[in-house]
Amino acid sequence: MTELIHTHGLTVSHRDFTLGPIDLALPAGYIMGLVGANGAGKTTLLKALLGLAPLDGGGFDLLGRPGGVATTRAAIGVVLDQPLFGETWTAKDIARAYAAGYPGFDKAGYVSRLNRLAVPMATRFQRMSRGTQVKLQLAAAMSHGAKLLLLDEPTAGLDAATRADLMGELQAFIAAGDASVLISTHIVEDLEEIVDYLAYLDHGRLQFSGERDVFLAAYRQVKGGAAALSPLVREAAIGLRETAVGWTAILPVDAATALDGVVCEPVGLNALMVALERGGQVNENSVEN
Repeated sequence: MTELIHTHGLTVSHRDFTLGPIDLALPAGYIMGLVGANGAGKTTLLKALLGLAPLDGGGFDLLGRPGGVATTRAAIGVVLDQPLFGETWTAKDIARAYAAGYPGFDKAGYVSRLNRLAVPMATRFQRMSRGTQVKLQLAAAMSHGAKLLLLDEPTAGLDAATRADLMGELQAFIAAGDASVLISTHIVEDLEEIVDYLAYLDHGRLQFSGERDVFLAAYRQVKGGAAALSPLVREAAIGLRETAVGWTAILPVDAATALDGVVCEPVGLNALMVALERGGQVNENSVEN
């Protein structure tokens, strides 16, 4: 299986923060969600992959080549929190710049994507809404033959309809099976239906990297009465909520299935991440990294 991203012991340190060591792999044809609270290290990891943050250890390969190789960069599309375009640029200006800078620029595909996303051709970038700006950046990133997209919080501050449009574009981008996406976001509900792989960062440490379904299968949403809430259950519970008649929590699958008199259900990605960010711990015994 071709890997478009492979990191091995990647480490970045600055001031009082250290990212890593990071070991993850993203095969061709898939979307990986890079999740974690603000400050977990998501942007630092993306900057490291783009050569914008010097490494203190380890390394990485992109598209099967060592990171930083110039011939690889043309095959990488990028959307960062700081736009790459000038405030007075229009979509037409960007097309001219990309045609000059990228031999593989597909103007027809670019214009078609802009039309589909309702992005005007002649409006200056600074006069566009936040959602339209992101759509334009994504359209440009996808239109020069890129096989790997690196996206840093592209859906932050956008309405639900715009976020859904962008997620649809990402699914279409990987449909042929030879391209992949690494998308950083703290809006986990955007990823529920589209990500195949997950990388979860917490305070610079990679807590999990692998298939989303493996991550979710290690936990269960549990509902039970007061009699089932033993000290051991309290200790293992993530996101415990107690009411007058019982309790709900997320438990490691082994602990959940060992209980009698409770209701066990699959847990969704958003619910699990919310619980973990509120103080839970990754179930290292159940999740295979």
